[in-house]
Amino acid sequence: MQRDSLASPDQAIASYELIVAAWPQERQALQALAGLYGKAERNPDFKRVLLQLLELTTEAGERSRVLQQLAELHEKLGDQATAYQYFGQAFFLDPTNRQAFTAYERLCYRREQWTEALRIYETALKLIETQKSRSYRPADLYLRRGQVQLQYLQQVDEAAANYLRALESDAESDTTQATLERIYASRNQWKELLTAYERRAQLVRDDGKRVEILRRG
Repeated sequence: MQRDSLASPDQAIASYELIVAAWPQERQALQALAGLYGKAERNPDFKRVLLQLLELTTEAGERSRVLQQLAELHEKLGDQATAYQYFGQAFFLDPTNRQAFTAYERLCYRREQWTEALRIYETALKLIETQKSRSYRPADLYLRRGQVQLQYLQQVDEAAANYLRALESDAESDTTQATLERIYASRNQWKELLTAYERRAQLVRDDGKRVEILRRG
């Protein structure tokens, strides 16, 4: 097709528009138009075609990708509020969509939507637990959830629980242990800290590190 000829993008667009005018539900033509309009930065047409595709797309993964494209377009145009909504829809529709996860998380932090950030992590963790998905590392999700609870929501008990889960998921992390030490020491929770040391010592692979951990207790 003319789409493949770099010398005639306008002719390709005209041809695909004729197809869509005759068969409005022709998804392949709409997808081709979306690619052409996006590359040409013809943003109003790009948005129009994406919205047409969204109406025709029912499969969750594909629909999530269209929503993500709409979000990226709105963010590019400076409409952060609409981009935020579309990124959220894209992620919750298909939690395996890492690009939507990353973008939505970024906007949650920028807009200080901490409860929504926690909902992202909860959804991703549930995906891992129910579908055995490898889209995310559990330790990373527990760390991020703990950070939000500790730094922004002052939910210290909940944060400590998540840092402990992170340490159980990645027992090699000295950084996570150091954070737990600060939390427990600031509250004189020495018994809890000792339990954390013992739990980590059970999980680490290196005997030398295991001895070092136990000595700290």
